[in-house]
Amino acid sequence: MKNTENNKYIELFNNMRKTPRGRAILFFAFYILFFAFIYILLAFNSSTSKIKSESVEKNTSAYSFKELEKENYHFNYEIILNNNYKYIGDKNKDSEVFTFNNNNEEINYKLKDNKYLANINNNWEEKENPYILQEFMELDNLKNIIDSSKYMSKTIYESSKETYHYQVSTTSVEEIVNKNKIDIDDIPNEIDVTVENGEVDGIYLKLNSYIHYKNNNLNDCSIKLEYSKFGKIKEL
Repeated sequence: MKNTENNKYIELFNNMRKTPRGRAILFFAFYILFFAFIYILLAFNSSTSKIKSESVEKNTSAYSFKELEKENYHFNYEIILNNNYKYIGDKNKDSEVFTFNNNNEEINYKLKDNKYLANINNNWEEKENPYILQEFMELDNLKNIIDSSKYMSKTIYESSKETYHYQVSTTSVEEIVNKNKIDIDDIPNEIDVTVENGEVDGIYLKLNSYIHYKNNNLNDCSIKLEYSKFGKIKEL
């Protein structure tokens, strides 16, 4: 009986192949099945890299800054503001060793006893502070900005890493970093905080509204602050 049914379908398939209308129906059916398969495959791949995005009440105890507060870590900072500025190095309390890259020009720096020393032709010379927008690298400022922001959502990844998404007004940012009270209507700035094993390991700020308030000629400002190797930096 089963063989009879199979033969019936095979005969139907062969008959449809013999006519233009039958071939068109078969092609259309194959077309639908092919794209259905692609859609399922893409959906599956997406779910393996990101489990879910959810919007819940802000939970101030959801993550910790304890490792950052110990001031012992490797850092990778990038600021995009008319130019591209990169700072990659190590921090141990008040001492730092890092490379500053500005438009592909690299200079090695040391921070010791509140003095910045640059390696110029193998000689260490005292220089001005090379950091721009350093107020957004100070942990107290970052924590206050996040506390003053509006929690939007959280993204949870399969790797157990989490990203918390926030929005904050230029009014709040200006008051925190410059102690200046203003009252303006503005498009919110965006903040993402990445967390792994309960500890903050990255802060990303999109401060387009704030930077335009500070300078009408500027419209884009992105700050990436990434941290790693907590507690593993030896004396610098």
